[in-house]
Amino acid sequence: MDKKGITLVELLAAIVLFGIVAALVSTILTTIIRANKDIQISTQANSEGNYLITILENELSKFELTNEPTSCGPNCILLISSERYVFEDGSVVLDSTEHSLQISFISNSIQIIKIENGLVVKNQSYPIDYFTLGSGSSIEWTVTTVSYRIQISIELIDEYGKSHIYLASHIY
Repeated sequence: MDKKGITLVELLAAIVLFGIVAALVSTILTTIIRANKDIQISTQANSEGNYLITILENELSKFELTNEPTSCGPNCILLISSERYVFEDGSVVLDSTEHSLQISFISNSIQIIKIENGLVVKNQSYPIDYFTLGSGSSIEWTVTTVSYRIQISIELIDEYGKSHIYLASHIY
């Protein structure tokens, strides 16, 4: 007698094998999707962190500090220069007017205020998108007998609570 079809045992074995393969495939896909999301977050953090650090280092390098830095509140620094040399009418002259640069962390953004000759020449806020400014963000300075060292630490916290830290520093 020739029987056509499959038995109940063969059907159950096929369903169990299919379930095992489906579980393995879904685990692998979930892992790949999570890894891809982590890479996207790290790339975004690097992009944003490096952008902010570049802006800060650029501002610090253009400023000529002559007085000791002072605090203007929590996570805020005020740099004052009462003397600087400028190129004017083909010669270098001493400009003794007051110039200041204020850098502060305000509500998930970095604010830079630059004052020259009593006029605000820059008042710009750089918002931090996609991340939260962490408590590890700080502005510190050290004073030695010959220099001032300013270090700005930016901690970006992603949606999973992972911390990304970026540093800007300058020595005057």
